[in-house]
Amino acid sequence: MSMIENTFKLKHKAVEKIVKYSNQMSLRTKIRQGYIVMIILFFFIFVLVVGLGIRNYSGKIIYSTMENQNQQIEKSIDYFIDDIIKLSEYPYVDSEVTALLEKSYQGDGESIVVKINDTAKLAHLLYKHVFYMNKRIDSVWLLAENNMENPAIVTRQNLNNHYNMKEEDWYNRVYSGNGTPFILGVHEDSGSTSNEKIVSVARSIVSPTDGSFLGMFVINIKANDFAALWYNGQADDRIIAVADKGNHLIMNPNAAKEDDLETYIQSVDAKMPVNKRQTVKLGNEKYYLVITQLECIEGKIYQFYATKSATKGFGILYFVLLIGTLLIGAMFYLISYRISDKITKPLYQLVDSMREVSGGNFQIQTDKLNGELQILSTTFNKMTKRIDIMFQELTEKEKQKRDMELLALQAQINPHFLYNTLNSIQCVAEMQGAENVSNMLDAMISILHYTAESAGEIVAMEKELTFIQNYIKIINFRYFDRFSFLVQADDKVRNYGTLRFILQPIVENAIFHGFEAADLNALIEIKIVEKDQNLVIEITDNGKGMEEAKCAEILQHDSTERRGLNRIGIYNVNQRIKLYFGENYGIRIISKMGQFTKVIITMPRITAMGEKLDEKGIDC
Repeated sequence: MSMIENTFKLKHKAVEKIVKYSNQMSLRTKIRQGYIVMIILFFFIFVLVVGLGIRNYSGKIIYSTMENQNQQIEKSIDYFIDDIIKLSEYPYVDSEVTALLEKSYQGDGESIVVKINDTAKLAHLLYKHVFYMNKRIDSVWLLAENNMENPAIVTRQNLNNHYNMKEEDWYNRVYSGNGTPFILGVHEDSGSTSNEKIVSVARSIVSPTDGSFLGMFVINIKANDFAALWYNGQADDRIIAVADKGNHLIMNPNAAKEDDLETYIQSVDAKMPVNKRQTVKLGNEKYYLVITQLECIEGKIYQFYATKSATKGFGILYFVLLIGTLLIGAMFYLISYRISDKITKPLYQLVDSMREVSGGNFQIQTDKLNGELQILSTTFNKMTKRIDIMFQELTEKEKQKRDMELLALQAQINPHFLYNTLNSIQCVAEMQGAENVSNMLDAMISILHYTAESAGEIVAMEKELTFIQNYIKIINFRYFDRFSFLVQADDKVRNYGTLRFILQPIVENAIFHGFEAADLNALIEIKIVEKDQNLVIEITDNGKGMEEAKCAEILQHDSTERRGLNRIGIYNVNQRIKLYFGENYGIRIISKMGQFTKVIITMPRITAMGEKLDEKGIDC
């Protein structure tokens, strides 16, 4: 008997045994076994098809992904460069800047001071309208032709005092451009001591009237910040680089093989066609390479992706698909409707409770569930309790805030009517030569004008100080210049924002309650400084002082007589600050009997628009 015949007989007997075993199984077992066979068959077919598809199309998928990423990078760079170019047009659209650039100076000592002040004004305008508008900008330079010794600069770096912009190799080229924006490729920042690599947009500023050269305007971006347009984290298997037309690279910060890559690209760049899918060898590793033309900076985008990482990635995907298919088959085989019902029923109960919460019922509590769902139900009940407590607290705070706003509104007893009436009286006083009456009415009109403003809760500190000065002026008219008033605040803090009417109640309390009738040297001093990224306002009087218990009583309940324009009081000022900025801010009172009383206000640094400032504050 031949070997083929023996093999056939063995296979035939095996089939007979399988058929006999199948006939002896129950229907449930047959169905289950059939279901298993179907799952296994589906599994092998699926894995086989997917595996072949991965092998055949992995390269296409990788290249397509890389091309799409390059296109997104190109769009990001185009949008960014376009934004910087638009910002570089600022000197042309701001008449104040143009006026300063066209200004003529005399050659005397006073002119030097004027030039310095004008440079500071330009720097402030550049900060507000250029530097502040894009967080990636590292520095802004405006070298005015009429003020070459004092360029207007806004920068995050330490300046190089020996830097002369006219010595840059690009200066004459930009100068001859007659206002055309130039994108300067990767170069060192000679204007700072860091000498970091930067990318710049430069343009000459020409007069809109006669076309004469007014100055040079440059916006600098650090190369690392430029690279952040496409780089969000370290990826050892992927290298993305952008090169200018001189093949100077901008890469991921701390990217590996930067020197090797730059040398490699410069040596073979001319042989690398754009938009061609190719595989190259860099060092000892192979990479997929996609090159995309970058029009805005006349350069290219190079993206390298390690082939071993791609293979590894698809191998993991293949394994995940294998395991996933097995798990799905096992899940469908094991799950029954009873288990499903046991799981879903308590979940539906929880969903119904969530719907109650979404409808505004924060007092709902779900039934205690069993098993793993017990943690979920317990957490849900705790969450609803916290939400209910927070909602009640928020409601109470909003009520307090509305009460404060109502109290402030009640203080403004038709200021527009009084303002117009006093204006008329002032005109009559001036006509009759009553200078003191006219000055007093001028101060009162300024106060009423400030009170009648509808500019909102936040005003510039300078306005609040002017209001207090006018208030003191009126008080001194009444009391024959008995009170001296001193303000210590630099220009920077005067430009910060503050709540309206927070100084007057404190000053009023000092005037009417801090001094004896016989005091002739009454002094009220306001000092405003920055401390620990906050704004600290100190109002100090040299009056009779008060006991410590009295200081605490004032902050717990307003014990002052309710006089003055707004009738808010120190207590309400403290509450307004806390409601607006939080419990970490407010008022402290320090006093010593027979010597002084000091009221200290602490609040965050904000702009006159009410926006919080970063650590640098306002660049004046």
